[in-house]
Amino acid sequence: MAPKVQEMLHENEARVKVLTEEWAGKWKEMANILQVCHTIYKLFSTFVKKISTWYVFNNGYKTM
Repeated sequence: MAPKVQEMLHENEARVKVLTEEWAGKWKEMANILQVCHTIYKLFSTFVKKISTWYVFNNGYKTM
């Protein structure tokens, strides 16, 4: 292989490695964000269920 082609190949491989690492880092960040959103959703859902139960317990089965 010609030295110029070999140099271009090494540069491209290095660029692919950098881009792959950046992509993986962004996906990890997105996974963390989704995990936080899921946790917030579960907490909010639990809160709504508790409030609903409290309301029904204190007010019977009347509509809100």
